[in-house]
Amino acid sequence: MEEMTDDTWAPYKELQQIVENAIAEPSQSSFEELKQALAKHKQNFLTLLKNLPKNKAHRAELEKGTTHPIDLPGVGPTQLSKDLVSEAIILSDMYDLNEYMALDLLGTAHQQLPNYPDLPRGVVAVLLFYDGRKSLVMALRSLVQVRKGHLWTVDTSLEVSNYVTRYTDELMSDGIIPKILSVLENMDVNKEKELLQRNRALGPARYQREVLDLYESTRQALAETIFLWSAQTGLPKEPCFALLNFIRSYKQPAPEPDSLPTVDIIPILSIAFLYAIDLSVLHKTDGDVVQRIVPLVMSGSQFLSAMQDELSNAEKIWTDKGLKSLILMGWAVTLSTLRMAPQMTPENVVLANPDVVMEEAIQSGVFDYLRQVFLSNDQLYKDVFALRRLHGLITDFILQMPHKVKEMRLRAEETDKTIHAFMHEGLEPPTNLSHHFEHLLLAIARLYSTDPLHLQLSMDYWCSPDIRRGLSFPYRTQPKKEALYSFVLQTCEVLPTTLFVPYATMLAALASSPRGAQQCFSLLKNNENKNLTWDHFFSSFNRYYHNLRQEALPTGDTVYRPRTLTHGISRAELEGLQAVLSLIKAVAENDPGISEKFCQNQQWAAMTVLLGLVACSVPIPLKAALLNTLAAFTKSPATAASLWHNIEASQIITTVPSTSNFQPRGIQTELEDVEGRNEEYPLTRAILNLFNGLTDKPAPRLLGASRRTPGFDPYLNFILNNILLRFAGRCYKNPKEKWEICEGAMSIITKLLLQYDPSKDEFLAKHVQAYTLGTAQVNPPPGYHLMISLCSKSELLRLLLLLIDEGCRVFDAHVSFPGRAQLENSVLYALRMLEHGLTVQPTFLNLLNLSNSNILLVGLNKLMLGINEVTNKPDHLLNIAKYITYQSWLPLHCLPAVNILLLTTSDQVFSTAPLHGHLLSLFLSSPQIKSSIRHGFVSCLEAPEELVEGTEEEMLEADDDDARRAITNTKKSICLFLLQTLRQGVPNVAHYLFGFDLNKEIKKTVFQQPGVLGTPRSCLHSILGVLNSNLLNPNQHSGTLVELCYRLLYELAFNTRTSEPTLRFLRSSGDFLKRHLSKLPFNSSCNDTPTVTELRQMSWLLKTVAIEMRVTAANQQLSQLALLVQAYTGCQKDPNVTHTANETVTLSSTSFDQIKPSEQLVLQLLKHTRFYIAPVPDPDLELVDVGRLKKLMKECEVDEERIKTVDIRALHIAIESETGMQSKSPSKPFRREVQTILAYVTRFNAAARLKMATVRFLDAWRQTTEVMFAVSTNDALNLEKRFNLLVDIIHEMLAKGSVETTLPEIANLISGSVMLLGVDLRQAYISESGKGDETDSKLCNFMDSNHYKLTTVITNLVKWILSSGVAPQKVRANLYAALLNFLHLAREKSVLKKKSCLDQQNRRPDFVTLLDASLAGAANTTDRSYVDVVLAQGERLIDMLCHDCSTSHDICKMLALSCLDMIVEIDPTSTSLLSSRGYLKYIIDSLLEMDKQLIQLLSNNVRSLKALYVYESKMAFLCRIASTRIGAEMLLDQKVLACLSVLHVYDKHPDIIANIPIVNNADVDFLPNVSTRYLHILMPALDLCDALLSSMGVDNHIAVTQVLKFLLSHGETVILILRSGTPFHTLPFLKELAKLTGIIARATSEDALRAIREEGSDPGGLLESTSFFNRIRRLMLSLVSRFVISESILKVIEKEEAERQKQVSGDSVIEAGLNQKTSAIIVAFLQIAAHIVLYARNVVSNGGTDRRISAVVFQPALTDSCISDRRDMLTMQEATLGDVVQQLAMAVSHDQREKANLDRLVKKLQEVPKMDTNTLKLYVEKETDELRTEATRTLTAQVEAKKMELQACHFIIEHCLYIVWAHLDYYMLRGLSNKTFGQAPTQRKRGMAPMEFDTSWAVSHDDLDHLKQGLISVFNDSFSASLLAVVQDMSAKDKTFLEALLRRIKKLIQFVPK
Repeated sequence: MEEMTDDTWAPYKELQQIVENAIAEPSQSSFEELKQALAKHKQNFLTLLKNLPKNKAHRAELEKGTTHPIDLPGVGPTQLSKDLVSEAIILSDMYDLNEYMALDLLGTAHQQLPNYPDLPRGVVAVLLFYDGRKSLVMALRSLVQVRKGHLWTVDTSLEVSNYVTRYTDELMSDGIIPKILSVLENMDVNKEKELLQRNRALGPARYQREVLDLYESTRQALAETIFLWSAQTGLPKEPCFALLNFIRSYKQPAPEPDSLPTVDIIPILSIAFLYAIDLSVLHKTDGDVVQRIVPLVMSGSQFLSAMQDELSNAEKIWTDKGLKSLILMGWAVTLSTLRMAPQMTPENVVLANPDVVMEEAIQSGVFDYLRQVFLSNDQLYKDVFALRRLHGLITDFILQMPHKVKEMRLRAEETDKTIHAFMHEGLEPPTNLSHHFEHLLLAIARLYSTDPLHLQLSMDYWCSPDIRRGLSFPYRTQPKKEALYSFVLQTCEVLPTTLFVPYATMLAALASSPRGAQQCFSLLKNNENKNLTWDHFFSSFNRYYHNLRQEALPTGDTVYRPRTLTHGISRAELEGLQAVLSLIKAVAENDPGISEKFCQNQQWAAMTVLLGLVACSVPIPLKAALLNTLAAFTKSPATAASLWHNIEASQIITTVPSTSNFQPRGIQTELEDVEGRNEEYPLTRAILNLFNGLTDKPAPRLLGASRRTPGFDPYLNFILNNILLRFAGRCYKNPKEKWEICEGAMSIITKLLLQYDPSKDEFLAKHVQAYTLGTAQVNPPPGYHLMISLCSKSELLRLLLLLIDEGCRVFDAHVSFPGRAQLENSVLYALRMLEHGLTVQPTFLNLLNLSNSNILLVGLNKLMLGINEVTNKPDHLLNIAKYITYQSWLPLHCLPAVNILLLTTSDQVFSTAPLHGHLLSLFLSSPQIKSSIRHGFVSCLEAPEELVEGTEEEMLEADDDDARRAITNTKKSICLFLLQTLRQGVPNVAHYLFGFDLNKEIKKTVFQQPGVLGTPRSCLHSILGVLNSNLLNPNQHSGTLVELCYRLLYELAFNTRTSEPTLRFLRSSGDFLKRHLSKLPFNSSCNDTPTVTELRQMSWLLKTVAIEMRVTAANQQLSQLALLVQAYTGCQKDPNVTHTANETVTLSSTSFDQIKPSEQLVLQLLKHTRFYIAPVPDPDLELVDVGRLKKLMKECEVDEERIKTVDIRALHIAIESETGMQSKSPSKPFRREVQTILAYVTRFNAAARLKMATVRFLDAWRQTTEVMFAVSTNDALNLEKRFNLLVDIIHEMLAKGSVETTLPEIANLISGSVMLLGVDLRQAYISESGKGDETDSKLCNFMDSNHYKLTTVITNLVKWILSSGVAPQKVRANLYAALLNFLHLAREKSVLKKKSCLDQQNRRPDFVTLLDASLAGAANTTDRSYVDVVLAQGERLIDMLCHDCSTSHDICKMLALSCLDMIVEIDPTSTSLLSSRGYLKYIIDSLLEMDKQLIQLLSNNVRSLKALYVYESKMAFLCRIASTRIGAEMLLDQKVLACLSVLHVYDKHPDIIANIPIVNNADVDFLPNVSTRYLHILMPALDLCDALLSSMGVDNHIAVTQVLKFLLSHGETVILILRSGTPFHTLPFLKELAKLTGIIARATSEDALRAIREEGSDPGGLLESTSFFNRIRRLMLSLVSRFVISESILKVIEKEEAERQKQVSGDSVIEAGLNQKTSAIIVAFLQIAAHIVLYARNVVSNGGTDRRISAVVFQPALTDSCISDRRDMLTMQEATLGDVVQQLAMAVSHDQREKANLDRLVKKLQEVPKMDTNTLKLYVEKETDELRTEATRTLTAQVEAKKMELQACHFIIEHCLYIVWAHLDYYMLRGLSNKTFGQAPTQRKRGMAPMEFDTSWAVSHDDLDHLKQGLISVFNDSFSASLLAVVQDMSAKDKTFLEALLRRIKKLIQFVPK
């Protein structure tokens, strides 16, 4: 495929960028790129701005492309639209451009459309065409500028400079200069405009101006290229002659009415020619000759002689005679240089006399041309080398041709004599007199009058006589300086009157620098010419003053007054006075010290005399000059204060009211009567200039106190009411003057407002003694009155809004007019006033309200919503927003405009509703405004930024007019505006600016790249551009701006409405977050500590990444999540390596091992973060007390984004006010001390910001790290990597955080993160354990490989706990939780190691809920290394934990108790320490104090469950102690059960209602119901009893007795639970019943009951206990019949549980979860049944030691085979032996049934690896990423539950068999006594069993017969076989025992006496 044709824009822009980059940042790659680009574009330089011409064949192909596809180069077959082809042909015809290039240009324009909203494609193409041409020319200009030469050296590499020099030399040899001149000759902006208008290619006014500016800047750049070339290396012969011919023949086009102003390139080209013939580079400053290559003299004699012939040829006609004279002057100086250095002159060259040539130039009026024409070009003063060349031209003339200068001066003296002679005769002087010397002086004055570049070239004219006399060889004054200084001195020695004004004007220009002013002052202080001294000047002014002043009128008013003699001032005198005043002004302005000397000299009395003259009757221009001179005196603070009082005394502005009709009105009269009539206002401008200087310093507070109400008010009223508010209604000859007056007045008013800071004093009436008025109230400062005006409907506010509207109208038109710059400044002042008014309005209005003022103000923020009287719409805010669109040429206006929008939409500044809705409607009022405003914000954000560094004090004192700072601050304000409006209602301005679709739901927006599907460029694109460019070049943007951009992205990601589209767009933008995350940390090297802004940037980025991780995990975007995790963990793959489709994103363990922990990003960020910021040491102060300073700092604190910093400006004012230095000039020691204080406060603020930035960064790092481990899958973070990374992170955090110097805020974050990451570590361990031997061995290997780190972790944890005595309790709580977690992890490791050993043990099933110590010891053993770490601290750790158990926060109490629990588990001997120090007794006693709180928990108005949680923690700890025999004995000794016995809360058991679901899930109901809360209280007490019985054994009568006493104490509760027992309870109640029946069953002992009876000496107590235990016996035995394992009952239980789950969870009941809950209920049911039969066995076997019972508990009757629904039993029926037999049969049947189910579950468990996803979901309770793992766990739990069921069945079968045998043994062998044998059987009713059983219990033969028949039917062969089958699964011992019982039962059935 052919290479695509280049357009005329993109290649040239790329070329310019390559050239500038290679020069600014030289490197080998950029140098190679530069060479390639220059080689490629060399032809473009040689055919400069010549396009590839039109081609008929190409045009025909394009026209054909509208109907048939054509083969476009680089694109392929394409069919074109008619519009596109027609536009391409138009472009081709306009610029004689190849059609294909025009088409490519249109394609590029289409891509650039988002950058030019509201412009059609063709207009954009035209704009790009001119921009491309300019880029090509600018690239050439840059190349010429970097050439090696004489005048300058560019800061670039030597190889670049050498290569560019060679390259441009080749261009020169190919004739580049004549081609440039040819292009310049043909360029005419008016013709170009006509061409564009003819083809309708100009577009709107703004882009019309932009196109024409591009054209003019291209033209100027071409001229500057020649100038730079000539200045640096000179020009060869042919280019030099071409330039001369161009200058000679060039004719500036005559201005026409509609013609555009053009840049005059002749001055710069003329200076280029002057450089081409300049030989001054061959001379050093001291006059020596240096060898340099100058083409004029180094290229043989031809060039020099030809140039001489050319310039002396009178036949060549010049279009501009003045320009010819300038060129001749330059040639004369060159010839003079050659005359002084003849060795440089080539041989055989006869040079003309330079004097003759110079005389011709002088006679042609060269100096007059310089003064009036050439030096009037403002462009010259913007170029250093142009000014230097003109300076060199004049100084070389003075230096090398002193005789010509002298000759000119002599002519001037003759002229002066002639003029005086003619004037003496009363005749007009002749017109042909010589004024050349006068013109020379004025030309010098014009050249040096302005110095915008601060070159101070005028200092070459000054050489102090002292220096001249004092220096000797080898130090000598430069000859040039001596000559120039001599010129200044000799001129003033005998100064003709005609030269006085020019000479004074020249001196004023030469004094335009501080040193020049000092030299000028010295010159005129002791001058030999007494007419040119300061004494003469001021004495003259004094005489004028005394002659012109008028005496005051007499006291009485009269119309008769003497006629005063008027003294006139001639025109010559007026000019002289003005010149002297200009000289005084220049000297005073540039050196304030001299102005003080002028005023302090009593003889001169400068201030009094000059101010007095203002009050005299003198011409208006002289008054203006006097006031301007006085304005110069205001540079000195001392002089300014004195001047205020002199102005007040002179009453030039009337401040004292008078009733006299003849009171002079001062300047106000001149303004209204004279200036208004003349339509010229020099005096007004002068008085504004004076007040502008005076208001730079604070005005005296008591100004005018002797004669009037003190204050600034009269002057403010004059400026405001007489000048500013009336300026628009006056007539002006010069339109520019109108805006100059507006600018001057607005400058003063704005300054007064900006200086205003509201304080309480201004709102309180303050009186002082005034001599003429008595007591007068002090006027408030002027800012007070201005704020009143701004906050009300005043003329001032109206004027400001009109100015802003006028600015919009003018600037939108994009036309130039006189006074445009002054209008721009006036609008800027108006914007700043509104901004400051909005800023201080809340404080101002608040103070005004507190002062009980009767002034009612609306408020500026509301007034700005008013109707615009120009448009009749409420669009003031829209006008202000338009200034944001003018950023490209009004950058200073953007900042206040954005700040105004920021303030008006702030809901924090103003209590009223924010204006974002009104603002949004304004921005959307029309499609044009909608796109324009948004593009304005985008342009501001994308404006090129030039960073300005500085300290905090320098930033505060920075110039507001610095455009560089303004651009940066504007960007920051826009970001703050977006942040503020983003949080407001939907839709809002931020949504509009970010590009969200406001026509539909915000979250449905789909972002695209600019231009795609018509997407405009938005602020989101700009922000991403800023951040991407900052990633490539971190020094390109302000750090604060980058931080705000990251913060904006976080806010967009955090906001629920904007999160989804924003994050989606970030992913599509080249994985934005992943790229930026991989560049962390943001600092120059890893060893450097990041700055505050870098920490903040990283904080917002990390928070955004955390959100992205969470979202991608939730949306199952696993590959995206894996990329983020890889970037964050620092384990990225090489981006250049391509992966096949079969490769996964999971990193192998080998790749992880290859990366050191220190190279992982997550650890790097942590390691290079300081956990300790050293406090700033107090300064050493002598004059200010440090304690008082701290109080002042506290008072000046401000809240800076939740950071307490000190307002430096406010503190400075407070210190000065405190020390009384505001009213007087401070001493140097005080100033030094203040600087020390300000430096200290700056460091203090920096430390505070660094501290908060570090805390926020660690918080963000913590969030991201915790989210990563929480949501990352195994594909993103495999087990090994996860485990090792967690260990490394926790190890590093504790290593840095456990130091005592860690900041409390950081300690809080780190401790919490250690806790959560520790949980992640343990969870990772638990989730993988039990998956198989291979996985378990891996886990053990992980633990072993990290053994040292884990030990160190626990060591540091304990160390941190012990050192955290004064730390916040949250920190200790986190540390306790972390310690618990790691100890559990260590224990689980030990359990996993011993799992295989435990599996091999064939333990006997046991269903008693005791803790078997022998097995628990094996299972719960913790690694001794971890134990030793904890126990090494021993008593200290326990003391701290016990202290927190008693006095800390409830959470800390619970965690401390848990830690004690674990320590007791690890080391049971620590219990003795707890007991010996009384901690155990305290914990037990504290339970008594909790009784009332626990009872309160059972009420309906529960607010907190803290007491319950603390109680559970204490009981769990007591249970842990009770789990060992030593601990149990201690608890019994401490009477723990006696303590529990007196708690009344256990007696508050709620009513038990069967089949009511109890929600026990905190996710569903955080506050459980009363029943659940009670069970949480009772169950721990039952657990404690269980633990005591387990540890002490049932044979320990003390333990049993205390347990029974506890039950006896709460007998009603026990009876209630037993009486309500039913299988149809919910699971919590079943567990309660199971626990209680287990305790009763195990504690049943006749010896214990006997001991209780013996202890009760009170007969009532004895009777009560006997009755209680009898009731328990009856209720326990009655439960036998209720808990029969019937299949029908179990089915009912399952059905009812399913219905309960539907009530709780709705219809979405998951089968797996339901099965687990049902299994738990059945297990609890079987446990209850097992406990009941155990109780029955214990009762039966209590009395005998020979295994033959002494009592029976069941009657010899069998139950019917059909079992009714047990819920119908309203009374507790007495159980019979038949119930036991039935339980036995049902247990056997259940065992057989469930054994098959167990086999099925085991088979399913084995098939899990082969199951598909749908099958796995059937066994998973909730959705999860690891279905197979979760299914395995679910099935494993079901298998374990089923095994427990079977073990329970075995237990029940065993005990039922024993009970049946025991009863049969009694009934068959001992139950039939002789005395009842053969008698009728005694009839007993069911339920009437005796309480005391008798061994001679009479049983009838019928009872035994029925019993026999029933037992025979039960114990048949099939049942026996089934029973024996069950027995086969038991141990050999149990098997033999049960077989023996079965045999005995069968024998007893057979042995029945007849």
